[in-house]
Amino acid sequence: MRALMLFVVVASSSVMVGCGKPACSAATCATGCCDMTGVCQTGTQSLSCGIAGGACDLCRLGESCVQGTCFGGTSGGGAGGGTGGGAGGGVGIRLMPASATVPYNSQVELSAELTGGAPDQQINWSLESGSGRLLPTGPSSATYFAYSNTATVRIRAWANFLSSVATFADFAVSSSARSFSVVPQPLSSSPYILALGSPQTFGAVRLTLSPTSSYEGLRGVEWTVWPSGSITDGTATITSAMKRIYAREQSSNVWASVGVSGQTTTEPSVEITPALSTVAPNGVVQFTANISTGSAAQWIAATTNGGTISTSGTYTAPPTPGVYVIAAQASDGTGLRYAVATVIVQ
Repeated sequence: MRALMLFVVVASSSVMVGCGKPACSAATCATGCCDMTGVCQTGTQSLSCGIAGGACDLCRLGESCVQGTCFGGTSGGGAGGGTGGGAGGGVGIRLMPASATVPYNSQVELSAELTGGAPDQQINWSLESGSGRLLPTGPSSATYFAYSNTATVRIRAWANFLSSVATFADFAVSSSARSFSVVPQPLSSSPYILALGSPQTFGAVRLTLSPTSSYEGLRGVEWTVWPSGSITDGTATITSAMKRIYAREQSSNVWASVGVSGQTTTEPSVEITPALSTVAPNGVVQFTANISTGSAAQWIAATTNGGTISTSGTYTAPPTPGVYVIAAQASDGTGLRYAVATVIVQ
């Protein structure tokens, strides 16, 4: 069947050329490509992909034609990762997150990294399908705002030096999903500046507005450091390579993150031990705060009606089962340097 279709195209083409139709070239086919019979095609189809009057290319299985170039889909692996195909000498793109549920009227931060010896790390972004707002925030980062309650959104990320090196992020916008935050988080600036080599505890909390405003600590959170680094139960040792701390609520696939910057600084870092604990109603947990400057900690029961905590870190759980948050803040006037711990009362 394919051979028959090819014969028909050749026959029709010979008639057009014989009638004096101008030869296909950059001058006569500026926005498309020239097929093997000399006919100008749109250049947007997988079977005839090209631009500027060049020869049409046949995209490989799984590739798509965008802007006259064949590029691959989300091949590759790793948590939140993906790599693009097409020409590029083995260069690919790692993307986080590559898939997520985005609560309506909230946002998610995307981080990308070119691998395989790319000449630069400049990433371009486009909203391929769905609606909302996509805002580049750096050479290899962007923020998607789910202002429109569309069901699915596809975002394309591609290398600035070669558009065929590309990958996708696929998001599902949900009006029933609930956003959360990664703390500690600066009140007025980003990224969060931390001392190199210091341990820092992060927590995932959700603001609850009914019946009163309170913070809910999340269970079942998966932590990841971008682009590299290690984190266990929310505690990471800060390095200069760290740029962002991601948390994913596994039950909903909702993501949250906070930017970090490891620097040589005198600002204190705070670590709470234990970062996660389980206790019976009215039970007691002893917390310890390690502050890099050696100063004392100010303890806070961050959740409304979430128990009490003494100045020495002795926590008394409330009688009601639930997930609660306590915080330790450095007491030397910074106001932004604190860590959180999650308490499960059951």
